[in-house]
Amino acid sequence: MGKPFTVQLMRSMPYPSTWFLVYIAGSTSPSALVSKVSGGFKRSTDVIEYKEGGNPIILKGPGRTKYEPITLERGVTQDTDFMNWANSVQVLDKGSPNASLKALRQNLRIDLLREDLVPVKRFYIYRAWPSEYQALPDLDAGTNAVAIEHLKLENEGWAQDLTLPEPPAITEDPGLSVQAGKRVFRPLSGRNGTYTFALPALTDGWWAREADGASLWRWTNGDALLPVRLTEPAILEVVTSGGAIYA
Repeated sequence: MGKPFTVQLMRSMPYPSTWFLVYIAGSTSPSALVSKVSGGFKRSTDVIEYKEGGNPIILKGPGRTKYEPITLERGVTQDTDFMNWANSVQVLDKGSPNASLKALRQNLRIDLLREDLVPVKRFYIYRAWPSEYQALPDLDAGTNAVAIEHLKLENEGWAQDLTLPEPPAITEDPGLSVQAGKRVFRPLSGRNGTYTFALPALTDGWWAREADGASLWRWTNGDALLPVRLTEPAILEVVTSGGAIYA
């Protein structure tokens, strides 16, 4: 049996479907507020049957492959990207139908993200075009819901980007350390956000304060200044006020 994860060795939970980004037409910025991607990443292949005389078994082989359409849903805003793409198929210009085949077919990229919003799977959808567009949902004053627009995209295939590496493991350990010159001191203990360090006498070599104009002494990326000059060994206790997962 294959290993589910080769880098994140302590992980056993599959990736959630909650976090994802959609990129349209080669854009480097994701399409805003997409809340659902449905119907996609499914393909089926026609079966060619051949009945041979004298053979009681029907022979079967693969025929043409069909890729199912993908539907994107997002909340209605002033963004017109979905409508503009749908209008490339047909739009009424003062009552007369018009089309723009030049902008009809577009490629898409969809990234599945881990809990820390790092991409873990990437798929490319090729030569997609809108076959159905719903600009507004049913409007009902008796409901408490966001207005959603739908864009159904026919496509001619998708493929996974196998060059995207598995990301490093994530942990709740922030990896705090104190560095003075070339010496790095790890905490003696850490529990419930409190980390204790045993430090020797140090009079110089501390990192400079973060260059953000902040008045607080902070540890965020290791570039911080401790407001002390240790002339004798000491115990340093650091309390973290908040945390998340770390790569």
